[in-house]
Amino acid sequence: MPISDSEIANVARQAGFAGPDLVTAVAVAMSESRSNPTAVNRRNRDGTADFGLWQINSVHGALLKQGNWQNPLDNARMAKRVFDDAKGFTPWTDYKNGKYRMYVPRAITAVGSTPGAAVTNAPPTSTSTNGAETFAGTLTNAGTWQRVGLFLIGAFLFLLGLMRMTGDNQLSGTTKTLLRAVVTKRMSK
Repeated sequence: MPISDSEIANVARQAGFAGPDLVTAVAVAMSESRSNPTAVNRRNRDGTADFGLWQINSVHGALLKQGNWQNPLDNARMAKRVFDDAKGFTPWTDYKNGKYRMYVPRAITAVGSTPGAAVTNAPPTSTSTNGAETFAGTLTNAGTWQRVGLFLIGAFLFLLGLMRMTGDNQLSGTTKTLLRAVVTKRMSK
C-alpha cells in the first residue's frame, strides 16, 4: 500500500538526502515504486529483482540484509548508500530514462511540507553527478536518439519543401546548389 509523499520525503531526509538531491530522491522513489514500500519487481532483464520504495536491486544483497527493505526508513538508508557509492542517481532506471521528472512537482511539495524543510525551486539535479556522467546518460538514452532522428527528418523535409515551393524561377543557381549540398550531406550521415 502506498505511503504519503511527505512520509517519503521525511524518510529520505532522515537517511541523509539533502538539497536538490532530496527532491530527486523523493521523485525517484515515487517513480520507481509508485510510493509502495513493499513493491517488488522481479522482471529485470538480467534476472535480478528490485525491492522497496527505492527499488534496491538484488545485486546489493548484502545491503538488503542490513535492514528490512519493506521499512521505508531502512530502504531510504539503503538508497542513500547506493547513491553515495555511485556518486549520484545513475543506478536507478527511472532516473536515467527521465521518468522520475513527472514526479518532481509532487516531490518539491512533499519536501516543503516535511518538518525542517527548505523548499527550493532549483532544478532537482544531483550535485554529485559530473558533466561526463550526464552526457553519457544522454547518449545512452533511446529518447535522445529518437529526437535526433526526428530533427534530422524534419530538417530534410523542410529543405525539400523549401526547394519545391520556390520552383526553378525563384532561386538562383547558387542557392539551389547550396540547398542540394546541404540535403545531400544530411542524407549521407
